[in-house]
Amino acid sequence: MTRDDAKQEIRSRYAEYLQPAKKKNTYICPLCGNGTGSTGDGMAVDPHGDRLHLKCFKCNFYGDIIELYQQEHNTTQQEAFNALYSLFNIDLSNYTTSSENTAHGANKAPLAAVEYEPEAAADYTSFYNEARQRITDDAAQEYLKQRGLSLETVAPFWLGFAPEWKNPKRAWLGNREPATPRLIIPTSKGSYVARCTRGITAEELEQQPGLQKAEKAGKVHIFNIKALYADEKSPVFITEGEIDALSIIEAGADAAAIGSTSFTGLLISALKEKPTSRPLIICMDNDEPGRKAEKQLIEGLQRLNIAFITADINGGHKDPNDALTADREAFKAAINDAINQIQGQDKQALTGAAMVDAFLSTVQTQKYKPMATGLPGLDKITGGGFVRQSIVMLAAAPAMGKTTLAMQIFEGMAKQGNDIIYLNLEMSREQLIAKSICRMAYDRHKKTITTAEIMQGYKWTDDQRNTVLAAAEAYKKEIAPHMIYNPDSVTAQLDSIISFLQAEAERYQAEGKPAPLIAIDYLHLIQGTEREDAAATIKRAVTELKNFAVNNSTVVFCILATNRDSNARGKMILESGRDTSNIEFSADLFLGLNFTNWETSNKEEKKSFETLKQQPQREITLKCLKNRMGEDGASMQLLFDTKHGIFTPVDTIHEEVDAWRSKKSGGKFV
Repeated sequence: MTRDDAKQEIRSRYAEYLQPAKKKNTYICPLCGNGTGSTGDGMAVDPHGDRLHLKCFKCNFYGDIIELYQQEHNTTQQEAFNALYSLFNIDLSNYTTSSENTAHGANKAPLAAVEYEPEAAADYTSFYNEARQRITDDAAQEYLKQRGLSLETVAPFWLGFAPEWKNPKRAWLGNREPATPRLIIPTSKGSYVARCTRGITAEELEQQPGLQKAEKAGKVHIFNIKALYADEKSPVFITEGEIDALSIIEAGADAAAIGSTSFTGLLISALKEKPTSRPLIICMDNDEPGRKAEKQLIEGLQRLNIAFITADINGGHKDPNDALTADREAFKAAINDAINQIQGQDKQALTGAAMVDAFLSTVQTQKYKPMATGLPGLDKITGGGFVRQSIVMLAAAPAMGKTTLAMQIFEGMAKQGNDIIYLNLEMSREQLIAKSICRMAYDRHKKTITTAEIMQGYKWTDDQRNTVLAAAEAYKKEIAPHMIYNPDSVTAQLDSIISFLQAEAERYQAEGKPAPLIAIDYLHLIQGTEREDAAATIKRAVTELKNFAVNNSTVVFCILATNRDSNARGKMILESGRDTSNIEFSADLFLGLNFTNWETSNKEEKKSFETLKQQPQREITLKCLKNRMGEDGASMQLLFDTKHGIFTPVDTIHEEVDAWRSKKSGGKFV
């Protein structure tokens, strides 16, 4: 059985992993407990698509059983695969779907029979008392010391230590569940977090692939939720992890933890049912999931009109605990700065009503004024040009001139004074500048010199030298002050790209300038981690680049490859992008290039790709396939002069086009 077959087998067996909820055809959500109480419909199967995706409307989880396991146990995708292979007794080398293989083995209970106790039935009080007696054990004290936490801080929250802990959810595994030393962090009478106080060994992972550094027992609860309702006027910090909240409490402030980026909905639901009068300070982890959770919390708190601010108290570190252990005094100072910030503001100014006032004030400025692209026709079909806080996609099959058009657009925008960072992941900086000089030489001086000839300066004639130097001088004056190709310090790795762009945005901000516009050429060449496949890398890239655009009020422009089906059919549609639907969903503006012949001709009149590709003058249609901020469906006609690397709107050269068409081109123009 192949890995893909096994993946589909696992995804189809979600009912064996989940506990049925009260409502028919729904399941208890293992992340938030939705479906166990008197309210809540439980987790449902998405009736659309492949019917293998699950949705919880309480905690906003959406994904298949593998992604659910990842979030529940905080695992990588590979670790989730391994654990579910084990749970479902799937043998990749010799797998059948017979009844003996689909069971959990002769000596195991069926997975569907694993009992997840509802909150009312769970009571770990006696376990907490036993664990509290061992909080002074050497192993527990050493772990707290490493985390920068004192006994005085953790004692009021009933923290304890279990030297040989096993997850009660996996009680059916018996002796096959390895015992590990854990710090016990109660979140309610019937739920807690167990954090391993040492590294998990390879032998333990082999014995139980689902073993995690931090595991939860019982229904998920917010840690220290009582802080939200204390009779205090001081703010409450909201963190991801319980250790992070304890770190803030160690520093002298109040804090509560949602437990995971997956549980933002849990906090919003609690505040909807019982609002707090205390202002909140959101301080998620300094990573992509943290930024996504922060955005979700902001949207939820604004809907509820609850006063809040966001604050970066991590000081460049991943999370509050890292900041505490790195520099305790600097961490305390950052916390005090955040408290002073929120206490210095009018509480009404932190609510949703004030949000509307701020919106009205902002949109009457020129903050969201579209930026002209230099192609009037493109500005017309997009509603004025590119708008800040957006991600723009340009998709096309090979030979359509994606890079040439993108360079022409952004060099035109650089001439208008916009700062540009252009990252081309398949061409060198020298090759890109040569393309620009080729275009400028013809556009300005009607001199023809190819990119290849420009790259071979040692062979220039006197006329070619004069042509290149004149074009280069114009480039230096008009474009170079505001545009850089392929900065030296950035690689094709996604993390390298995001780190570089964020550092540049912060540098520009410190200088009082707007963040630069970004072009990525092209998206499918971005590299992820060893554990990410191509689709996962692209999905993460689109998400992080979109967040960068929004957070830094700029534009990110991405060139993408099209899929084989789109190339074969010769039609450019929204779904033409390769690898992931996240591209079309995330794009604010989605543009597509295609041969005009393919767009306008019937099947009999369509010319072959090879024929069209050989033409030095190509008629190209640029279509607006999606425009989140305006109308879509409009298009413009361009003439692509491949020899000189120039796109010209057809409506500006009607006479030339008519002349070309009237000639017997001998196959040189279509």
